[in-house]
Amino acid sequence: MALEKDYLSMAKAGDSEAFIKIFEQYKPIVFKMKGKYYVQELDVDDWQQEGRLVLFQSIQTYAPDRGISLGSFFRMNLERHIYTLLRKQGAVKRKLNHQACSLDERLETVGETVLLSASQSSDIFLDYIQIRSELETYFQSLSAFETRIFTHYLVGNSYKKMALIEGCLELKVRNGLDRARRKLKEVIC
Repeated sequence: MALEKDYLSMAKAGDSEAFIKIFEQYKPIVFKMKGKYYVQELDVDDWQQEGRLVLFQSIQTYAPDRGISLGSFFRMNLERHIYTLLRKQGAVKRKLNHQACSLDERLETVGETVLLSASQSSDIFLDYIQIRSELETYFQSLSAFETRIFTHYLVGNSYKKMALIEGCLELKVRNGLDRARRKLKEVIC
């Protein structure tokens, strides 16, 4: 842990060897994302380059006192970066599709429903990305206790069972779950 802090401070100061050591440690995150998302035009080297870029930015803005590990912070930033790339890819794809066939031609052959299906699928994709991003923000806003309690709640555990598992009073469980619910409402609304 102390060795990682040393590398972190050295990389933050511009030491490229320390940065390389940190990147090698977190490179599996990049490959996991590569397997999870398909971004056109990105080969293995491009994925690594994007990962290096995001890791560099993550190291520069990382604050250990926020209660999140560098690895989690990097993963979150990389995933958001990938969402941005996917949005751009989707915009280019829609633009190319529009250029391939005129709207008038599509209206004649398919009818007005073509307008609904194209806009709905685009909106659904953007809504999905926004919801995922908001949920990540939500889970970052929770304390460790609130996260555990919310997870117990999602599984269907009772207040009594949660209190027993956490080794605390039911009142503390209720308060923690109330805070988690309030934070979720803030993110959703």
